[in-house]
Parts: sequence; structure tokens; C-alpha cells
Amino acid sequence: MIVAVSKNRKKEVSGLILFSFIILFLLLSNISYSQCNQLVWSDEFDGTEVDASKWTFQTGNGCPNLCGWGKLENYTSGTNNTTVANGILTMTVKKEASGGSEFSSAKLVTLGKYSRTYGRFEARMRMPKGVGMWPAFWMLSAVKQLAYDGEIDIMEYRGDQPRINHGTLHYGQPWPDNRYDGTNYTHTADLDQDFHIYAVEWTADDIKWYFDNTLFKTETRDPNSLNPLNNNTSNLWPWTSDFYIILNLAVGGGFCGNPTAAQITLTKPTFEIDYVRVYSSGSGGVINPTAISGSSKVFANTSNQFSISEITGASYTWSAQNATIKSGQGTNAVQISFPSESTYTLTLDVTVPASGQCPENTFKLTKTISVLKDACTFVYADFDNRTLVDVGAASGTALVVNNPATNTVNNSAKVMSYARNASEQYDNVALNNALIPNGSQFENGDMAFEMDVYSSQAVGTIVELQIASSSAWNDTWPTGRHTTYRATTTKVNTWETLHFMLNETADPNRATFQNNLDRIIILFKPNSTTAGTYYFDNLKKVTTVAAVAPTVVSPIEIEQNTTTSALTAIGTNLLWYTTQTGGAGTMLAPIPSTADAGSSKYYVSQTISGCESTEPKLL
Repeated sequence: MIVAVSKNRKKEVSGLILFSFIILFLLLSNISYSQCNQLVWSDEFDGTEVDASKWTFQTGNGCPNLCGWGKLENYTSGTNNTTVANGILTMTVKKEASGGSEFSSAKLVTLGKYSRTYGRFEARMRMPKGVGMWPAFWMLSAVKQLAYDGEIDIMEYRGDQPRINHGTLHYGQPWPDNRYDGTNYTHTADLDQDFHIYAVEWTADDIKWYFDNTLFKTETRDPNSLNPLNNNTSNLWPWTSDFYIILNLAVGGGFCGNPTAAQITLTKPTFEIDYVRVYSSGSGGVINPTAISGSSKVFANTSNQFSISEITGASYTWSAQNATIKSGQGTNAVQISFPSESTYTLTLDVTVPASGQCPENTFKLTKTISVLKDACTFVYADFDNRTLVDVGAASGTALVVNNPATNTVNNSAKVMSYARNASEQYDNVALNNALIPNGSQFENGDMAFEMDVYSSQAVGTIVELQIASSSAWNDTWPTGRHTTYRATTTKVNTWETLHFMLNETADPNRATFQNNLDRIIILFKPNSTTAGTYYFDNLKKVTTVAAVAPTVVSPIEIEQNTTTSALTAIGTNLLWYTTQTGGAGTMLAPIPSTADAGSSKYYVSQTISGCESTEPKLL
């Protein structure tokens, strides 16, 4: 066929409308606007010692009321465990006899010097590391100073779970009948490696927890259920009075699993605080986000979501060289596709308009994106040289070790060893930052997981995989979990490849996050309290259905010496060839030459879930 290339209203504004606008402007100008969020208290730790006008050392070991604080440290004053230098407050645990305890540490409070009702409370901090390390940034009521009259844990952390930050409320009756409600946020790297911002925003109606300005928990006032055990009926939501700030570095205790003194490890015994800041809670202000949410590793030619918290009235401009913004430009959340395997810089420019006494605010955020090429078989974890996931929270102990016994199934030098925690019925280890395509493809069987496993456990031992979304996740099953898959072992003390089949669907709302799955949870012998060491390697996804060739139109006839357009076909991720045997395909559709009479052949394939159709189709 012949391909041919084809070849305002005015807006009037009446004086009446203009006059009405002027009157409206004059009326609005008399409205009292909220103040911007203002910094009302801070300590930047720019001196050489703890500022005594802001902080008090709380010393001792809790005696006589609670000897040992339920933990293993004695708190000291002065510079033995607390230093201020180069803009950083550092609390250090030391293994030494101190006040009847085997460890010394530090605790600072603002009680009697600063307390406040409502606002944003934040600190930029770097965590310690090691069994028993328990730093905390928290608040208690300045009125009664008892946890059951309200406690806000802005940040708690276990040194043996170095990627997890906890946020919690405590309330109810005195211990041990007190209650708490909380969740955690799992980062992609150990929190002792860098400084991060931990914050809560506290209002009369809710309390919100943030990690690097990413919201990960909201607790909303509900007087009918939140604090039912407190006999004081006027105190059903106790977070209505002034609270003071606490910084401390505890050792051991129930939160850390009650390790003995001999089990404490001082891998990195320092808790570092860059600053503590308190802002007013005026609704007119905006705290700038500091990071773009979304995976830093994605597949080429797939749609991926990136976002920041929405800011009322703001304008957003997203950009990334050669990438396609498929939807959401001008909003706080976009879907972006990157064309090929490479490293890209995603940029977001934000402008927040002036509001009341708040001036216009502009800022820029960037995020580095590693784009990988998908394949029919895509390896997530080969512990020799290709590990595209990060080991996150684990009930037991995960270590990269030498292969215990190579064979033809797995001759890798390095593998992952996992020692199951017998005290955990559903012991598990999480692999974060996983690139998981649409979850429905695993659910319907078009894709599956395979993993090499070596175990001394009996034949028939169950191994379970769960796929989940970190952004939808909380600790309550099945929230944020998409589906679960199971396989059973058939060999003992030798490597075998397990193929996982669908076990159950999990979160009933899984369709809302099935394109945002980034976490694989592995459970060895779930629903048991059996110890054991398992080895695993070569975790991968496999595509179980063949990609079909794209749909093409009939041969095209073009008049000589005319202008024509690029060829088209119907399919996904098309690749164009000049020979049927393939070779180096191109994503750029060819434009046929019309200079000479004759015929030319072009071939096209499509790639689905990393699998290219077996042979290019003649166009």
C-alpha cells in the first residue's frame, strides 16, 4: 500500500468578575494564616561539651526502683561515655565495672529544661552495631514521667539487626500490663554506615513516624481502643501534654532478646547524633523531603514508580536522560521506563508556592538508578559474584561461607549459610531490593522461582518463599505480602535445585502493589521450632511460558521516491533485524528507503518478561 503523510477562543473577563475577585482578595487578606513550621528548639552540638542549659545527665542503674533498668548498663555523667566534638554528640558503651554493672554508657534528658506539646521532633543520627546495642531517641510525659501516661519512641534500634528502625507508642497500665503499638522500617543498608534523619510529627489527632522523611507509620487518635487499660478515662489518648526528649544508649534488655553480659559484642559501640531539632506544628509549613522513594535497581523497558510525599500546592518536574515518563509528570508520583542497561540520574525539581507568611520554596532531589537487562532466567543471588539483593532482617544468622560440598548442581565457591533460630516458629530471612516483575505473573504460573538448597534435614523439609512490597509492609500478616510459594527437599547433604509452586495468596489488596514488589522472604521449615543450618545459592526467577512473535501487518508497498514513515508492529519491547537469523537488533524501527525500486525484508521480535520470541518475524 501507499504510505502517505497527511498534511482560540478569546477569553473575556467582565468588570463584574474582576471586581468580585478584588473583593475576594481583600477578604482573604484579612484571614489569619498559620505560621510556617518554625525551628523552636535545637541542639547542633557545635560546642566541646554537653550544653547544660539544654540537657541533664541521668545517671545510675535504676536502683532502687528498677535496678539495672531491666538492662546491663550503668549511666555516667561527664566525658567518660559522652563527648561533643566536630559537631557530633557521641555516646559510647564501655566494657568496665561501673555502678555495680558490667558496662557503662550514657543517657541525656531535657526534663526540666525543655518540653513541648505537638510539633515535629527530629534527629540526624548514626547507629552503633553489635549484639545488645540499644540506642533510642524517645519522649516521656513531663507531667507524670511514666510510660503508661504516654511514651513516644521516635527511634529504637537493635545492634544485631542493623537495618531496622522501630517506632512505637507505649500506653496502658504500669509494666508488665502496659501496652504498645509500633512498626519498623527496613533500610537497604546497615544504619551504622551513615547518618539518617529520624522524626515524628505529633498533632492532637495523630502521630506520624518518618525515616529520611519517608512516612512509614501513622497512629491516629481512637479513644475507644488505643488506651483501654488505663483506669483514668480522661487519659484514653495520653499524648496531649508536654513531653521531654531522651537520648540514651542501653545495653541488653528484653528489646535485644535479653543477651547475657558474655553475649554482648561491641562491634561499633558508638551512638552518634548530629543534631536534635524541634519545629512548631503550624500547618502552613513544609519540611522538604530528602529522598525519592522507589527502587534504585530496575529492569530496562519496564514501568517503575518513583515518588515523594505529596506537598499541597507544589509543582513537580521529573527528568531523566533518555527515559520515558509514562505517567504522572507534574505530580508527586511518576511511572518511568528506562530504555537500556546503564546508570541513570533521576531528577525532581519541586516548587512550593508562597502561602501566608511562608515564602516560595524550591528544592531539587536526585536518585541514581541502576538499570539491568531482564532475561528468561534472571539470577538474584549468586554469592560468588552476582548478588542483586541485600540481606535484611533475619530471625537467625545469615553468613556468606565456603560451599560445604560442590557438585554438578552447584559448584560455586561461596554460598549463603543460614542458621535457623529454633525459638522462632516462623523463622525467616528477608532479601531486600529484589527486582520482581508483576506479581500476577508468578501467581498465574507464567514465572516461577528456583533456588539451590543444601541441607542435613530430612527429605520432605518445606522451604517457603514470600514476595512482598516494602512500601506496603507492616508487621501484621498478611499486610504487604503478595503470595507465598513452597518446595520440598528430596535430598540430604547434597545440593539440589528446588522449583517453587504457588502455596497461597496473602494480602487481599495485593493487586494495589503487585507492580511494586521488592522483597523476598525465605522460611526454612516454617511453623516449627527446629534448629538447623541451611545453605542456599542461585536464587532466580524463570519464565515458564515462551514469548510469542509480535503481530505484524501485511507486506507494505511504497511508491518510489516518496516520503515514508518508520515501520510498525504490535508487541512489547520490539527489536528490529535485517536478517531472519537475528544478530544485533535495534529498538529503533527502520524507515524503508524509497530511492530504488525493489523489495527489502525486515524482521521484528518482541521481548516479554525478559524472554525474546524465538525468531524474528518477517514484516
